[in-house]
Amino acid sequence: MSYDETRQRALLSELCNLHVRMPLRSERHFMLVPGSHARWDSELERDVRLESSGHHSWEELPSATVFDLEPGDTLIFSAHMLHRGTYDGNNGRLSLDLMLGKSHPSMPMTLELQELPTASELVGLRHPQWFARARKLLLEPPKSFN
Repeated sequence: MSYDETRQRALLSELCNLHVRMPLRSERHFMLVPGSHARWDSELERDVRLESSGHHSWEELPSATVFDLEPGDTLIFSAHMLHRGTYDGNNGRLSLDLMLGKSHPSMPMTLELQELPTASELVGLRHPQWFARARKLLLEPPKSFN
């Protein structure tokens, strides 16, 4: 999907999404940019997010708040807020992330099968319904996703 900033701005005003993150393992260095859900990116934030003008998505942002999450924590924030977890210093990030609200048109393209439990792993889960539904959406997408 090509980047269209005008379309993205319009979509943000139409969508109201809540992100609920529950870490299942300790997670170090989670980053949020407070207030970024209520405004458009600064030039630096945009360059880091899009990896343009020589910037990379892993760069620190001066306006960011960085903190650790532990199993049992629940972080609730706007899905439109600039946010990022890091893989360095974490022993394999593992969390349950719930996105509540109107689905973004590119959502099916951002969900990846390898990030979900396998069919054999689903058997070992006490409540596999959400993961099973996500797998089904990827393997048999509704016509409106195509």
